[in-house]
Amino acid sequence: MSRIKFLFVLIGLALILVLGVVSFNTSTSSGNGSSTYLPEADTTAIFLKGTTAEFIGKNVNIVKNSYYGTIVEITGSGIYVIQGSLNRGFISVSKKGLDVTIILNGANIISRNYAALTSLEKSNVTVVLAENTTNSLLDGSNDGSASNKYYHTYNNKKHPNATLLVRGYLTIKGSGKLMVSSKYHNGIRSRAKLKIEDGEIEINAAKNAVKGNNAIVISGGIFNIVSGNDGIQASTTLTINNGVFNIDSGDDAIRAQNRLTINGGNINITKCYEGLEAHDIDLNGGFVKIKSSDDGINVSGGWRVGDVEEVIDGTLTITGGEYYVEAGGDAVDSNGHILMSGGTVVAFGPTDTSSTDRSVDFDRTFIVTGGLLLGLGYTTDKMQAPALSDSAQHAFLAEIATVPAGSLINVSSDSGTEVLTIKTLGSTRSLLVSSHLLGKGVYKISAGGTHSGSANAMGLYEGGVYSGSSVVASVFARIY
Repeated sequence: MSRIKFLFVLIGLALILVLGVVSFNTSTSSGNGSSTYLPEADTTAIFLKGTTAEFIGKNVNIVKNSYYGTIVEITGSGIYVIQGSLNRGFISVSKKGLDVTIILNGANIISRNYAALTSLEKSNVTVVLAENTTNSLLDGSNDGSASNKYYHTYNNKKHPNATLLVRGYLTIKGSGKLMVSSKYHNGIRSRAKLKIEDGEIEINAAKNAVKGNNAIVISGGIFNIVSGNDGIQASTTLTINNGVFNIDSGDDAIRAQNRLTINGGNINITKCYEGLEAHDIDLNGGFVKIKSSDDGINVSGGWRVGDVEEVIDGTLTITGGEYYVEAGGDAVDSNGHILMSGGTVVAFGPTDTSSTDRSVDFDRTFIVTGGLLLGLGYTTDKMQAPALSDSAQHAFLAEIATVPAGSLINVSSDSGTEVLTIKTLGSTRSLLVSSHLLGKGVYKISAGGTHSGSANAMGLYEGGVYSGSSVVASVFARIY
């Protein structure tokens, strides 16, 4: 046997003894529920060991630094499996133009003075969350400047401003769990395109939880987000195709500079300033629940002076899905157009009776050709019904006698056919309804009473009969 072959045999035996598996895609229990992988020829294993690190493979430098701790530098393209804990230090993809896949296989990294995982050299990085593992990236420092950047730079490079920061394309996938904590900066950020395909991702960030300087595409995953600023922010477009989201944000929950598209998923926004915001918003599917201190859904993009925003040519387009909004401002607000052809929207305007904000507000055109739209609020001041269109469905906008908070409101035809029943959140005087169940004719609005059915996720009662009420208004539904 040649010396070269003998060397490869020894390396293979060592890897089997250390990692306890025989192939890259075969996993075994490591005692803590994580999976351990055997590197192939182009795969390197990195072992984090408290205050130091070791590796088997190639293209890795381990640097000890008195300020940062242990720095693990990745210097070549390939696959890197990282496991163990690093109590002081970080991982850096330190060269330009690389394609790097990092498998987090039960990796826990605390970086007190820098980003925990970073690539500042415009390399593309894929982060894989190994099955049945929990991984964490923690920015444990308050060592920041007034410009939201660390005072110090590593290797004379630009300052990072996220716990997980990549200057090139960033992709996150895999079924494992990732916890990201940033005490001073953003949680996850890409300065190019960001794709998240899967994973259970928990982020607690002082600034934005997820930020992309280019497009963001989210295809799946479970997200638990707490942020001081925006929950998810894209500088261009943001597309959500699927996933489960729980968002508590100090500013906008989900925001795109240009276009926000939601095709599916389950999104629960428990706290925010504004819920969904972009120049153009396309709502095509999924379930979204919003509780906002200002506007719930907002098509915006121009200048703002106080509460006055520029009228723009953006459009809120709704083709499908369910959207439930409780807002301290306008529940649905477009500084441009609204076009609705499907889906269900239940929009509660402010419960504050002194507020002039509305359940639905728009500045240009409002056309409803399908779906169910229900707006409830206290004021009808400056409210408008949907615009005239050849294909529009029937609608009405009514100002009614005040209905107290917690009371049922029912809309039925003059013959007694129920259109909808819902419970008010606050004192209600305005009601905007558009539904395929409406036809040309008179409809009765009743308040109080009981319903033998139950409320669904949108707050609409179903599966029963409404009774015991008093009629507060009669309205004429028509095509506006």
